[in-house]
Amino acid sequence: MRILFVTATRIGDAVLSTGLLSYLIDRHPAARLTIAAGPVAAPLFEAVPRLERLDVIEKLPWSAHWLPFYAAVVTRRWDLVVDLRGSVLAWLLRAGERRVMAKGDAREHRVRQLGRLFDLDPPPSPRLWIAPHHEAAASALLSPGAPILAIGPAANWRGKEWRADLGILSSTCVDTPSPGCYARANARLWQKGTCANIVYASSLACSTWIHRRAHASGRLPNTSGQRAP
Repeated sequence: MRILFVTATRIGDAVLSTGLLSYLIDRHPAARLTIAAGPVAAPLFEAVPRLERLDVIEKLPWSAHWLPFYAAVVTRRWDLVVDLRGSVLAWLLRAGERRVMAKGDAREHRVRQLGRLFDLDPPPSPRLWIAPHHEAAASALLSPGAPILAIGPAANWRGKEWRADLGILSSTCVDTPSPGCYARANARLWQKGTCANIVYASSLACSTWIHRRAHASGRLPNTSGQRAP
């Protein structure tokens, strides 16, 4: 069995799609995978099990980036084509099954929308596949010892980027969570003229670390100035 999985250009959307990919890997344990992603997101998929090919798609004017990719995949018959970029590609290929999704509804979390492609409720959570060279690179950058909180405040649009002092403030709330801390942090954000509340899932590492800590304590922090039971 062969699966073609076309995912996002941006790393955030690509991370959100990894739960669906993990579901397909588990559902089809003998499948060989071809994955297409943007240049920034492609390294996320280097260690995916049974990866046969990883195609890097660099966006070009007039959607010209699809032409060389189409030429690379059109000669093969696919058992399943999953296209999360909403292109016409899936309909031009020989495929036993097609699942196509475009931008979706901005009012609903992307992970839930992805889950509905295969009628999955609850939807599968994002995950990462780690290879030995990833572990070696991390060990070279990070010293052993205390837990590390990673915050990635960058974004593709400047209006979504965090200021450095706000990142420090929010990380303090994570380390010593309290309703008062969240309230002060949110108030400070509003005073600075930004309409963003504290968001912890700015990176997968950050999100994973926070949820592990929250579940270990039996209390899950949120951004409303309260703490979920």
